[in-house]
Amino acid sequence: MPRMDAEIVTNAPYTEPLIATLTKLGFEIEVIDWLPTEENGTTIIAAQFTELDADAFFDEITRITEPFDVTLMGAGEVIRPSPVIGRPGVFKRSYLAIG
Repeated sequence: MPRMDAEIVTNAPYTEPLIATLTKLGFEIEVIDWLPTEENGTTIIAAQFTELDADAFFDEITRITEPFDVTLMGAGEVIRPSPVIGRPGVFKRSYLAIG
């Protein structure tokens, strides 16, 4: 199964409910740039192993985040290099971007 992730930017009133929803649905969450104010966004990376392809995952994450005031920056498969070629912890995201 491929590992898919989504990069989501949300404002303070929606951050905690969104994280709770994604966690309940089995996503691993990484919070980046935690800026809990109305003017500044918080970036959330939500990742999950799934049988969905990139397009279906994008549609699913869009459906999940729709009730929240968020900007979906992109979503899709996380491609990790071979351990022989790449350094540990180095990976490339390959996903559909909006805009």
